[in-house]
Amino acid sequence: MFLPGSENIFASQNVGAQIARTISDNIAKNLADRILFPKLKIRNESGEVKDVSISTDSRFFTLLHNDNTVRVWDAKQGIQRPTVMPSEKSVTKVVSISSINITLLGNEDGSIDIYDVYTGKRVKQLHVIQDEIIFLSVSKDESLLAVAYENGSVVILDLKSLTVKKIVKTPYDDDLKFVKIEVNGLSFIVAGNDGFIDRWSINKGEKIDSLPKQSDDIVGLWVSGTNGSVVSFDDDQMLQLINEKNVNEVEHEVDKDILALDVSENLELLAIAIEDGGIQLFDLKTLQKLNEVKGDKEFFNLQVINQGQQVIAADKKGILHLFDVATAKEVLKLISTETGWTIVDSKGRFDSSEKGMKNVSWEAAEKELPIDSFSGSYYEPGLLASHLDDQQFINEKMKAIQQGIKLPPDVAIVISDGNRIAAQAITMKVEVQGQGGGVDAINFYHNGKVLVSTAVINTQQEIVDKLIKKTIDFKIFPTVGKNTFKVIATNKMGIEGHSEELSLDFEGKKQKSTLHILTVGINKYRDSRLNLDYSVADAAEISNVFKKSQLAVYDDMVHHQLRDNEATKKGILNQLNKINNYSQNDVMVLYLAGHGLAVEGEWFYLPHETMLQDNQNYYTQVGVSAKEIQKILTNSKVQHVMVMIDACYSGAGLKAFRKLQDTQRHFSRALSKSVGVVVLAATRQDQEAAELSDLGHGLFTYVVSDGMSGKADFKPKNSKISAHEVADFSTETIPTFSKKYLGAAQEPTSFTMGSDFVLLRK
Repeated sequence: MFLPGSENIFASQNVGAQIARTISDNIAKNLADRILFPKLKIRNESGEVKDVSISTDSRFFTLLHNDNTVRVWDAKQGIQRPTVMPSEKSVTKVVSISSINITLLGNEDGSIDIYDVYTGKRVKQLHVIQDEIIFLSVSKDESLLAVAYENGSVVILDLKSLTVKKIVKTPYDDDLKFVKIEVNGLSFIVAGNDGFIDRWSINKGEKIDSLPKQSDDIVGLWVSGTNGSVVSFDDDQMLQLINEKNVNEVEHEVDKDILALDVSENLELLAIAIEDGGIQLFDLKTLQKLNEVKGDKEFFNLQVINQGQQVIAADKKGILHLFDVATAKEVLKLISTETGWTIVDSKGRFDSSEKGMKNVSWEAAEKELPIDSFSGSYYEPGLLASHLDDQQFINEKMKAIQQGIKLPPDVAIVISDGNRIAAQAITMKVEVQGQGGGVDAINFYHNGKVLVSTAVINTQQEIVDKLIKKTIDFKIFPTVGKNTFKVIATNKMGIEGHSEELSLDFEGKKQKSTLHILTVGINKYRDSRLNLDYSVADAAEISNVFKKSQLAVYDDMVHHQLRDNEATKKGILNQLNKINNYSQNDVMVLYLAGHGLAVEGEWFYLPHETMLQDNQNYYTQVGVSAKEIQKILTNSKVQHVMVMIDACYSGAGLKAFRKLQDTQRHFSRALSKSVGVVVLAATRQDQEAAELSDLGHGLFTYVVSDGMSGKADFKPKNSKISAHEVADFSTETIPTFSKKYLGAAQEPTSFTMGSDFVLLRK
């Protein structure tokens, strides 16, 4: 006999049991299929964030960390700019100005330090009032900066001239907490303890009127970016909206302590981070809850960006999280560490500085997988900018890491016995044990350069406990002195497993080596609308640097050059393929100057015969693709290769230009990492050429040539210029140099996964 309603009880029990069985079955299946769910692991975080500011156009996210470093995230380029490290002073407030690319640091002693965003170097210091700076506010048009001091003073700076426009002594003393410049640029609002809110004239330096007070200390103040509306929030959680017509006061009760809050520039969205975790999102006018970011993580320094479309907030370790307001889902993490930066999105795609990459990994089954091991399918240059611009990704079809992965193969090199004589063939055995994800590519790196496929002399495969195991024998010809050996094998998801790097010394007579320099420069295209000014001169300059006999370090030097109508696709590929005839002791420098283009995530160098077309597929046929260059260099025996690319871009639109930069960066890193070569590349707008006439060259080549002629001899200073030194010198010098000539920074990228080698002597 059943009690009334007992059918529902038993039904719910049956459903619960079914759910439990389903979960149990899924877990069992995942274990059987060796599917693991990794967690992101981060080391050496920069630490707690003391202050966050967003530039008026939401381009720069500026963070002041507890270690007194300042990190500037550039949302337009999708990267973190050089770290500002003002070790001699205690910084209290920070702000970046997008229109003139500077970061201002307000200090405890009242001084204001001004840093160049692109270089991270201080360019100016201002001393106005000797008292702690408690707040910084930038006008909507970025022409003015208001600086509030602990003694109640407010200083207005002209940002165009970086001079003092007005010094205002208010009567608030240490009660002053906020200052905001209004959209008209003629007045500012101040607020603070005891709830006062007043409007002051900038030109006259006097109070215009007092706005309605609140009953407790002001803990938040915002002014409209379009009209004279003012929003304030006090310690009693009373929200006050003041516009020209009326004053609205609404008590906003949150059942948890508020850790941080912010209001969108259009005064429509209120975001509140609460104790015990999460962020609540409200319609500012009705205080109706719109959405909620759930979780137990506590957030601080909350900021609403892009007219309320996204929210960013820092956690206790200083990691910046970006959330989509419409879905209340996390989009990505912006990670600052002691050595660099990394960005990871909700699918596991990542962008990173090379040094920052070392501090981030995925942890699964008690194994730590460096994030670099996921590069093949998940490395995404410009990740931050692509998310904010809703732009297509290079990696669109990969599986989200958080949905489960299979471990990469275990890899080991078996050291061969026998004599250690250079140039005599030895056999090295590699054992690759699959871990459930299969075995895909296996690459053997000798002295940093991938071996050609013909080096494989024997392959064996067996299946043990449903796991694949491969044993491969490689025929290797050691060079004189220290030789390094390393193997990387990937699974079907493209996740890498690495062997330990072995180092062995070999004796023998040093073999002769030839330096091959292939320079390609195109000024005149078949379609004259593509014509350039400096590509031919740039290619000739690189060649000329090597022709200076007093700089030579190799037994022989051979120059190969292609100019204008010689630089067809056929001509370029034919010349590149000659590298197959070079020995592994030779060295090659490849320099390409001309037009570059990105089509569906692939980079192309456009040869002489290119015509402007609306059909993007045309360029994939006429262009020399990144994959073609990579394949040729992979199949070459030459161990020391440096690739330099100075690419111009003729198209319109910032997004398209950034897409080209990101694609070129993706290709450059993939080439350096997979093949083991040194890559230095830059992309510039064609219109920049007119401003460089006094150099006689493109800016990229001018700096590279300067470095190779001697200035790059600095890591270490030993009268020799190496490939890594040229790459480092150029990437450090070009941004500053380009600001001088162009008024904006050109941004090269370099990747030095390939082993270093000497190019020239000083």
